[in-house]
Amino acid sequence: NNPFAGCPQIEIENNSNFFNYEDGVLYNKDYTRLIYCSIKKQDKEYSIKERTKIVGKHSFYLCKNLKKITVPSSVIKLENNPFSGCDGLNLENYSEYYHVVDKVIYDKDKKSVIGCLNSIDTDELVLLDVDRICRNSFWNCKGIRKIVLPNTLKTIGYNPFVGCSNIDFVSNSNEYVVVNGALFTKDKSKLVCYPA
Repeated sequence: NNPFAGCPQIEIENNSNFFNYEDGVLYNKDYTRLIYCSIKKQDKEYSIKERTKIVGKHSFYLCKNLKKITVPSSVIKLENNPFSGCDGLNLENYSEYYHVVDKVIYDKDKKSVIGCLNSIDTDELVLLDVDRICRNSFWNCKGIRKIVLPNTLKTIGYNPFVGCSNIDFVSNSNEYVVVNGALFTKDKSKLVCYPA
């Protein structure tokens, strides 16, 4: 996980043979795992190295200068919300393990929502026929005003809508109901989200 997330003033000097730190981006020794990108990085675009397999949790957290990140075909795993807090970001994705549709990141089979870019701005987001919405998927996506949950949806992970201050829910799922604007499990034993 990104040990430097949210540290805008930090300077890193790498003397370790087990890591590579170049141009504000920290990788492991063989560049297969991207760990951290500096908030101070001024570039508008960044291409993740071709041999990278894993993009770590919150690795690009609050990198607001970045407008485009290229995800190479070598990437097989995006850990929890690697692009969180990047308000103006777009992804150019070449990984066969993920699909980006309307700024929503789906898994290989389009059965799970993995994440959503904070740059999303829509009056209504109709999700694909997914089974699952993963944890923190829509973290701080203030630009979603209505989200339509499909009838295929069976599971919603931990706190996926935190910070979605303008959101309304429409549920076509038999597993979730909307009562007075709040999203509950079908038996109302669990409150999933109470919008601001």
